[in-house]
Amino acid sequence: MKEIEVDLTLKFTMPEENLNVNGVLMGLRSASSKIFFALLETVFSAVEERTIEKMQEKFPGRYVRNGYQPKMRELRTSLGPFEYRLAQLYDKVEKKTVVPLRESSFLPKHRQYTKEATEAGIGQVVHLSYRLSSKEIARIREEAPAASDEYLV
Repeated sequence: MKEIEVDLTLKFTMPEENLNVNGVLMGLRSASSKIFFALLETVFSAVEERTIEKMQEKFPGRYVRNGYQPKMRELRTSLGPFEYRLAQLYDKVEKKTVVPLRESSFLPKHRQYTKEATEAGIGQVVHLSYRLSSKEIARIREEAPAASDEYLV
């Protein structure tokens, strides 16, 4: 198992007057998705570099860096869509371009939604109608206002 160290510096602008704990919590809540995506991008990049190194060590001279994919890959997470441009390698033996994160099975092929993004909705379906569970998932992901209490009885 390999460790990934991330140095993260956060800067918040806070008013000097009329500051209370609710304002601080709301500010942190709004920043949490930005922090999550910054960490996710760093982890993706580190895993990608490690995968490229392993492939090049296993088959010296076979794989050559070939830039990045022209289109961003979009993954749907529980905190919203995450876009990342995947690195490419050129395989001299097969004479084709490969994507290291797909070859290593880090990223599922032909899937856009991560398992954790759909887990909450699947749990809601057995208790609520599809319409209400969709609203609840949108609320959890902070894309919609809270549902009224009459629907969540």
